[in-house]
Amino acid sequence: MSSFVATVFHKRIDYTIIIIKMLIIRPAAKKDWATIKKILQELDLYYAALTFDAFFVAENENGIIGTAQFRNFNGFNFLSSLAVVPNEQKKGIASAFIKEFISSSALPIYLYTILPAFFEKFGFKITQPIPALPSKDLYECEDCHLDKCVCMAKG
Repeated sequence: MSSFVATVFHKRIDYTIIIIKMLIIRPAAKKDWATIKKILQELDLYYAALTFDAFFVAENENGIIGTAQFRNFNGFNFLSSLAVVPNEQKKGIASAFIKEFISSSALPIYLYTILPAFFEKFGFKITQPIPALPSKDLYECEDCHLDKCVCMAKG
């Protein structure tokens, strides 16, 4: 998967000012791991069994502002650890990750989430977990909102 570049436009109502910000989504490098861990810890998404393989980062002029893990399994991909720093949320960064992963994947994509309405906008549907999915125990889901967590799939 190559780096993805998105241009985000911010406009004032009177259209006198247009600010263009570049967003780059790229595979994470080893040098990014500390930042990824910090973001995940800040958003309470870090778990003890986390490995840093298959992570991607979103960068803008301020540095790394988001991360996601997109792992390939035999016959499907699995999206997890989708996180955007608080001051950059609600700006389309999580959406950019999802669109990039959907466009680059020929395989079905699965995920666990407590926010199904967000993923439904991209065509994900609630489904029963397939046996090959990573166990929710791996993600320490018992410490989360287990009663709200659903499995979703697209493709």
